[in-house]
Amino acid sequence: MFKMLKQKFAGSKLGMKTLGVSGAALAVMALTAGSAMAAPIDFTGTDLGITTTDLTTSSTSYVKLYGPFILLVLALIFAPRLIDFLFYIIGKARRTKS
Repeated sequence: MFKMLKQKFAGSKLGMKTLGVSGAALAVMALTAGSAMAAPIDFTGTDLGITTTDLTTSSTSYVKLYGPFILLVLALIFAPRLIDFLFYIIGKARRTKS
């Protein structure tokens, strides 16, 4: 199956990226089909020792602690894209006026 996909996408523009996505999709489908037929596991009487309240509290604490750094990273990631988008819109508006 993988050889057939490799031959199909060998001449395409995206090439191996498309092949990688297709391979990942096939792997997910294979895992899903096998796990759907598996016997159910009984989790009665098991305790993880942590509740959803604990998870929510700790995740909120991390966001409060590292919030400025998270905001800085998001700004560094999305600022160039936003600037490019604004230049694209301004350029498009100028072309339609001409």
